[in-house]
Amino acid sequence: MKIWRVGVLFLAAAAAAAAGASCVLGQFELVGAPDAGADGAVDAGKDGQGDDGGDGAPPGCQRATAPPPPAQPDPGPDDVWFVVGLKWIDFGETKVKNGPEVGYDLDKFCTCCKAPCPDEGPSCKYPAWATDGGQCDGPGGRDNSVSEIFAAAGIFADNLTSESQNKSLLKGNWSLLVRIAQYNGKANDAQVEVAIFPSPGLGNDDCLGPDPKPKFDGSDRWPVSATALEKISDGGKGDAGACANAPGYDLSKPKYIDQGAYVNNWVVVANLPEAGLEIAEEEGTMHVTLAAGFVAGRIEKQADGYHLLDAGLGGMWKLNLFFETLGKMTSGGKAICTDHSLYPLLKQGICSHADILSKVAGPTTPCDSISFGMALEAVPAQLGRIVEVGQSAGDGGCPPETNPGNDNCDTKE
Repeated sequence: MKIWRVGVLFLAAAAAAAAGASCVLGQFELVGAPDAGADGAVDAGKDGQGDDGGDGAPPGCQRATAPPPPAQPDPGPDDVWFVVGLKWIDFGETKVKNGPEVGYDLDKFCTCCKAPCPDEGPSCKYPAWATDGGQCDGPGGRDNSVSEIFAAAGIFADNLTSESQNKSLLKGNWSLLVRIAQYNGKANDAQVEVAIFPSPGLGNDDCLGPDPKPKFDGSDRWPVSATALEKISDGGKGDAGACANAPGYDLSKPKYIDQGAYVNNWVVVANLPEAGLEIAEEEGTMHVTLAAGFVAGRIEKQADGYHLLDAGLGGMWKLNLFFETLGKMTSGGKAICTDHSLYPLLKQGICSHADILSKVAGPTTPCDSISFGMALEAVPAQLGRIVEVGQSAGDGGCPPETNPGNDNCDTKE
């Protein structure tokens, strides 16, 4: 796996080094995605502005967040369910001049804000190794430090771009599937079920034939990584044979699920205590886990089925998990152990951008995570066969004494 590829395909959001105007948005908004229609609940303009106020903020101060649950749900049976898969993503690495323009206000703090928004300071205490001023929010209070890291790393890693990862997505090398169920199919629903399923790519299902490519027309059956499911037994469900599901797993038992999600004016909102992605590479796959995942987007029914537009995913990438991920990556065919020539630079970039907490705490608690954000658009898709895919060649390639998983930001190089 090439250096940083795993980071580019991941979900979590953070503050950028440049201090931008971060304010309070009255309704959900994601900068960088296509504009919503006149009847849509989402305005994805590039000025970071939405309705005035919100969350008790002063007039003109706006926050990039989701709408609250609907005041009055629409009547009707909750018998609609559908699945969508990624068609387009944006990590926001090209939009960091004034702070991250992609992502959400994850911590509900407006950090490094300018009038008319009050500067509320950081939501956690920056450790000594976290660069002061490198964790400022973007417009709307957006938290997405990962976009800043990607922007810097892109100087020496040409695959650290949303463009290159979109090309990989279009080839069917990876995806993320979202299943919405128990939905009334209308503009407002007080309770729906939202689950996400990372896919290691069409090529990881031998039963799809040689070199399968996605059509993005609702017919694609994306294989589901077993890492997204609870193991229910040693045998599992499913048909017997070469194309059966991985034993011990069932699609009815997802790990990443919110049964209390809702829809407000067509915008679905879900909170996931944990969210994961499965990133496919020539050398294998990489699983990444986010804490306090958050998904929102506008539901639109088109001729081919339901779409999820002007959407995004965010969360916290815990530093210890980031270090574990480094030990499973390779550069130039060599595992990125602590004695790799690139490791000090990577470590410095990660540690200097710690900006958020993965748990409920306060401004005096040391930051333990990097925020992550990703804008996305998803089209009709199908959940395919459950597959178990091995980790990348870099997994276990570092001995204990040089394994990044045993390192942390408190140690000096």
